Amino acid sequence: MAPGPDETEIIPRGRAGRILAAAASAVCGGANVGLGGAHVHGVVMQALDAATFTYDFRLASLLLIGAWLVVPGAFCLWRVVGLARGRRPAWSGALRATLVLVGVNGLLVPVQGFAVLLGAISAANLVALILLRRHYRQPAEPIPPESVPLAAET
Repeated sequence: MAPGPDETEIIPRGRAGRILAAAASAVCGGANVGLGGAHVHGVVMQALDAATFTYDFRLASLLLIGAWLVVPGAFCLWRVVGLARGRRPAWSGALRATLVLVGVNGLLVPVQGFAVLLGAISAANLVALILLRRHYRQPAEPIPPESVPLAAET
């Protein structure tokens, strides 16, 4: 007897889109957290390396730019598991965080070279989330009870 159409698929139908959205969000979040964190580290090291430490508007604005990259990037990373499981709140949260990243990196493109890469990655994630939104319209599939350990088993 020949296998049915669903038995030959490596990834079950409908999950490929969710996995793609989760992967795009992971790359976007990881890149923004990594480069944003490196930006904050460089700004702090440069400020502490100076002969006299002065907290001024320039230092504060550079630290805030780093925070505006790291926090939404971390939020994209936080939503990856929910995206892979088809959770609608994870999709809307990742979409909001990605919109922030596209906006912040878009404003930085004229003055910072790394913003071009981060902006392109964030824009690609935004396109992926929008194109794959149909996978997040219905209620998410429940987690099978056998995958959740009971308190007595632990």
